Amino acid sequence: EIHGVNQGTMTVTGVVVTCTVPEEVEAVAADGPTSQRIVGQVLTFDSLAELAPHAEAIFRVKCKGLKEGNARFKATVSTEQLKTPINEEESTTIYDGQ
Repeated sequence: EIHGVNQGTMTVTGVVVTCTVPEEVEAVAADGPTSQRIVGQVLTFDSLAELAPHAEAIFRVKCKGLKEGNARFKATVSTEQLKTPINEEESTTIYDGQ
């Protein structure tokens, strides 16, 4: 789950969330305030027109484990106002259930 919070005092526009899914997992579903598409290991949410000051948008990605390993899920958030995108990484360990 990705929580996009506008911590500023002005509305931001053109909010785009892009997720890179590691090879150890497969993105099987996604939900959020905009539609999304999955191409290979990259899931992209369509642009959110605007996010008001102190407002939050939640983007959900459901993944299925494919193989054991330490998987690093990466998310990037960009807006028309940001010069440099925000990058976050979350690590999880996939275990063989057998």
